[in-house]
Amino acid sequence: MQYFLIQKIAESRAINRMRALLADREGVTAIEYALIAGLIAVASFTAMKALGGSLQTLFSSISTTLNSAPTATGS
Repeated sequence: MQYFLIQKIAESRAINRMRALLADREGVTAIEYALIAGLIAVASFTAMKALGGSLQTLFSSISTTLNSAPTATGS
């Protein structure tokens, strides 16, 4: 009889722990934030890679135009 009671108490504790674990949502939220951050990083990398060449051309063009512009001293 005593073994039966101890077993039932252990089972009820285990069931309570399982219920608490299933009710806990903190881990799920952290995983969601990590997935969102990863998605943003991949999208940013892809956009930078796609725009890298055109931005370099644009800034080179601006630099060339500014270097050939007359200065305020007239030279």
